[in-house]
Amino acid sequence: MIITERRELYQQLIESLRNTCLEIDYAASYVQAVNRCSRFHYILIILDIHFSEMNGMAVVRRLRQLEQAPILVLSTCYSRQEEIEVLNAGADAYLPVEGPLDQELLLAHASALMRRYLSANTREYATIQIADIGLKINLNLRKAFLNGENLRLTPKQFDILQLLVDRIGEIVTKEELFEIAWKGNYDIYADDAIKYHIRELRKKLGQHGMAHLIETAWGVGYQICLENE
Repeated sequence: MIITERRELYQQLIESLRNTCLEIDYAASYVQAVNRCSRFHYILIILDIHFSEMNGMAVVRRLRQLEQAPILVLSTCYSRQEEIEVLNAGADAYLPVEGPLDQELLLAHASALMRRYLSANTREYATIQIADIGLKINLNLRKAFLNGENLRLTPKQFDILQLLVDRIGEIVTKEELFEIAWKGNYDIYADDAIKYHIRELRKKLGQHGMAHLIETAWGVGYQICLENE
C-alpha cells in the first residue's frame, strides 16, 4: 500500500512498482490508511512521512500496531535525527527523496523488504483478520483491533477471541475455551469465569456495534456469528 497526500509522488511510485505484478492499494490520508490497514493485509507499506494532518512518527507507530508488514518511509527533508526517530517508531527502512524519485533504488528497497518478510513466514502467522467487519488480531503484539480501534483486551479475553476467530464456522466448547485461556487449570468456577469474560468481550465489541459477533451455542459453547440478525 502507498500512503501519500502528494499525487505526483504517488504516480512516480506506481511507475517504479509497475513491473512487480503486485496489486497496489492507495491511501491519501491518515484516516484512509488506518481504515485499510484494519481491513486488509499487506506485504509492504510505503509511507510518505510528511503528513499535513498529523505527526508522521505517530502515523508510523499507529500503522505498526495494526500491521506487521514492512514499512518503507520516504522523506523529502532528510535529517539524521528524523531517520533515527522513524526507525525507532517502527519503520523498517528510511529512504530520502531529494529531487526526482530514484525509481531503481526504490524498487530495490521494496523488493528486499518484501523478500525478507515473506521468507520469514510472518505473512501467514502475524495476524488473523476478518476483513468484512474490520477485525484484525495482531498475534505478535497480542492486541485486537476493530475498524482500527484497539479493543484493549485482557490476556484471557484475547485468548478466547483468538480461538473463536481461528475456528470460524465451528462451535468452540466451553472446555476448549477454558483449556486455551486457563491452561487446563480447571476449578468449580470454570463455567462462571468463561461467562464473565464472554460478557466483557461482548461489551467491548458492542462499543463498535459488534456485540452480536459472539453467539452462544446453548449448553455447548460459543461461536463467531458474522450475520447480525
